[in-house]
Amino acid sequence: MQISFPPVVRVEPASACNLACRHCPTGTVKMKRGVMSNALFNKILNEVVQHSDSLRAIVLYHGGEPLLNKDFVSWIKMLRSKLPNVYIKTVSNGMLLSEEISNALIDSGLSSVEFSLDSTSPEINDYIRRNSKSSTVIDNIFKFIEINAAKNSPVEISISSTQFIPSSAEFNPINTTPSVPVWLKNTFGPSMNYKVFGAMQWPHFPSTEFSVRRFGDSSLNEIYNNNCDHVESKLTVRSDGTVVPCCYDLTSQIPLGNLITDSISQIWNSDAYNKLRKEISTSSPSGICKDCNVIKNEKTFLLSPI
Repeated sequence: MQISFPPVVRVEPASACNLACRHCPTGTVKMKRGVMSNALFNKILNEVVQHSDSLRAIVLYHGGEPLLNKDFVSWIKMLRSKLPNVYIKTVSNGMLLSEEISNALIDSGLSSVEFSLDSTSPEINDYIRRNSKSSTVIDNIFKFIEINAAKNSPVEISISSTQFIPSSAEFNPINTTPSVPVWLKNTFGPSMNYKVFGAMQWPHFPSTEFSVRRFGDSSLNEIYNNNCDHVESKLTVRSDGTVVPCCYDLTSQIPLGNLITDSISQIWNSDAYNKLRKEISTSSPSGICKDCNVIKNEKTFLLSPI
């Protein structure tokens, strides 16, 4: 049964990024980039407040670096003041995380922050995540941890790590989750909250930087998982107001409406959204959903470049 309002709303503070990661459309595809306006954010804020009873979480992240938006911290404060019980999360590459910004984020009412460091060594991380320097990110994260502890703050801290598949190893990422890289465990210790993912190919972004390997039953290639929690329980709005199906649509391949002209409720319950849900539920997805590694049986992973 379709719910009338999404329990999770994902908001993109900035579609621009200070990095140019080799595996990410944001870092490599030519597209319009910018930051969300205060007017649009306030419109979103007013509507989610009206539906606070059904709202579980606000995720302030999509494809760009949130800290490029100068109003980002003030937005978190506004959300927290009006939504005291809602979980508020963000993701950052950590390069812009000064001591001043760390203090402001920790004091803002943020529930959780996730920092990104990838691959099996700092050298490969810096190669893949162009314009990033792992030593700087690590120093910034440790300062954030120190300030967070000194304030006895409840902000949850985690490290997300995308792991590229070794070309020589007999490793099937479908059956086994990649382990936490030794260099990260040695750096942050075993008690850090790690989120490790296998590096999948983006559905609308054939890789030119990486070799790929497919896992799963190719004979089932056209048979899909008919369940996608993104279209059933999460709404994603880009910095320009465009609503897209999920976190994999970084270039607005499937625009479902725009919050500049319509409301969250109108778009969430629109014919376009319901058509997409029906396509997925009947195992007949179109557009980028057709090639999505989340619902396809045969999945495409990126191999380590080094």
